[in-house]
Amino acid sequence: MYLLGQKVLKLAFDARSLLKTARRQEMHTETPGMDNFQEIVIRELSNLELKIDNISQKMEVINTYQKLILDKLSFSSTLDVEQSEIDVFEDLPLKDEYSLQLMEEKLKNDLSYRNQMIKQLTRLTCHKLKTSCLRIIKSIFANELAEKYSWYGAKKKNVFSNLDICKIIMSVIRKSHENVTDEQIAAPIKIWLAHAKERMERSRNLEQELNLMNSCYVGLQSE
Repeated sequence: MYLLGQKVLKLAFDARSLLKTARRQEMHTETPGMDNFQEIVIRELSNLELKIDNISQKMEVINTYQKLILDKLSFSSTLDVEQSEIDVFEDLPLKDEYSLQLMEEKLKNDLSYRNQMIKQLTRLTCHKLKTSCLRIIKSIFANELAEKYSWYGAKKKNVFSNLDICKIIMSVIRKSHENVTDEQIAAPIKIWLAHAKERMERSRNLEQELNLMNSCYVGLQSE
């Protein structure tokens, strides 16, 4: 449609140019027998110019409506994408190696999922670097999986820094904290990974205490 409009406008331009040339020739030509022919040519060109002007105006209206339709379709498409946005937190936090490997494959092979991961994790960041790092790593790794990892694989653990999810975290943090170094991002995550076992033990102890208290309460109720 756009190309057709351009062709019509070019035709109008050529017709006007031809009309101007004919009129100039009419003013300077005194050859007998040419007057009637020139009048016919100029009259036909004038009619053609009027018709092309009318077509050009219609083409402008059509192009305007076309743009409005395309804009509406584009807006609707954007809404559909937003409404069908993947909730990456449905699969988080990861609790085992199998779940982690599935996510790693998604991050490598599914660009849409990767972009959504970055977008949604960015919502967890704040003005404090340490808080941003801890919020993100806690949302991704459960303690039972974190216990098996260290940043560089110390103490025969798995290497966290080699994971795609680690690269995602680095990218997300830099969106809110532009000038930080890799080490500044890594520091709080290293400590959090290193204390995963302690957190699990505290959690188990707390659960045992709660179970004991509940047993005592049930015993008192039955007396």
